[in-house]
Amino acid sequence: MQQVLAGARPVGEATTGQPSLVPREVKVEKPSTFSGKHTDLSNFLFEMRQYIDTVGLGTDGNACRFLVSYLKGDALTWWRSYSSGKRDVFAQITLDEL
Repeated sequence: MQQVLAGARPVGEATTGQPSLVPREVKVEKPSTFSGKHTDLSNFLFEMRQYIDTVGLGTDGNACRFLVSYLKGDALTWWRSYSSGKRDVFAQITLDEL
């Protein structure tokens, strides 16, 4: 275990506030996109939370920006409508609200 951690590098703060350690040789798979299909929502959010915690995206603003970049189709249309005209929307929303 110590050898694994010795080869790890801090990559930021996880949403728990603890530094995230990802060994250099570990490649973290990117999450799937989400197009708005209700039956896929739970898995999409779970994948996102796992990825965000693993790579340590940190703040809600950064995590939300990342999550939104994976919206496609109807989900992206919803986001465009929701965020339209809002100043600094990422400062006003948390990951749990999405």
